[in-house]
Amino acid sequence: MAECRSGYRRKVWLLARRVFAETVRLTQELQSGPMIDYYTILSRAIEATDASDPAWRRNLYDRARRMLAGEMQAKNPRPSQADIARELAALEAGIERIEAERAGDQSAESDCSVAPAAAD
Repeated sequence: MAECRSGYRRKVWLLARRVFAETVRLTQELQSGPMIDYYTILSRAIEATDASDPAWRRNLYDRARRMLAGEMQAKNPRPSQADIARELAALEAGIERIEAERAGDQSAESDCSVAPAAAD
């Protein structure tokens, strides 16, 4: 059973990674300036996998940070530190927005599960 779950998680992770990488690549090709919409990119990766596990999402976010930093460092000509910082800040803003929305969704679900007592 654990092997089956591990295989499933690996497939889901690979799918999310592919979605994220392809979306970043396409967005960079289409957008000439800085400030890619990382919220949309990450949301697509999370929706494609239905990532309800916070640890899984943290892992995705960490990989996205490393991928972005690596891509920015590898660009030729190399972007300025301010440009790199701006892109990383945009990524962090997207992550914070996703996590805030997920926290709100979980809060709303728990509010619905605790129904008020009916007044007689």
